[in-house]
Amino acid sequence: MNLFGRKSAGRALARPVLVRGMAGGVAWGEWPRSYEMQVRDAVLDNAVAQRAMRLVADGAGGVPLRADPTECERLIRATSAGQGLIETIAMHMLLHGNAFVQIVRDAEDRPAELYALRPERVTIEPGPDGWPSAYLYRAGERATRLAVVDATGRPALVHIKAPHPLDDHYGLGCLGAAAGSVAIHNAAT
Repeated sequence: MNLFGRKSAGRALARPVLVRGMAGGVAWGEWPRSYEMQVRDAVLDNAVAQRAMRLVADGAGGVPLRADPTECERLIRATSAGQGLIETIAMHMLLHGNAFVQIVRDAEDRPAELYALRPERVTIEPGPDGWPSAYLYRAGERATRLAVVDATGRPALVHIKAPHPLDDHYGLGCLGAAAGSVAIHNAAT
């Protein structure tokens, strides 16, 4: 029977069932909640999403940059943990909605290196006024406390964030909103 463009009911039953929510206390087809699992599902396991993310990140990295003095351009064009700094920041902004860049200074107290920190590892520590007083960076069992400004009052870490209508401290990324569509796409493939 061809009802509303469907060839048969048997074909519809062959599709994977994705239900978000609780059914009798048991979650069926739960979409990944952690940032790491969402990245694995959306970027590592999904060629379409991976290519889209690469196009945006590579496009941002290829934007012409002119900085004065030339030392600033050298810092920005350098790699961060083997990856292009601008591309890494664009990727973090796109997926997480936050990018954290640590400023490492040399012996003369000049910026020597910039490191893009993985945003899911950074936690904001609010001060008594409610605004960030420090950042905690966790890697494995170790947590490092990074000040907002160093002893001389210069920024020690830069937090770039996408607008978030409900959060004063963290930005809004695209990955959480896409988790359902990614789960359906991955199940269909």
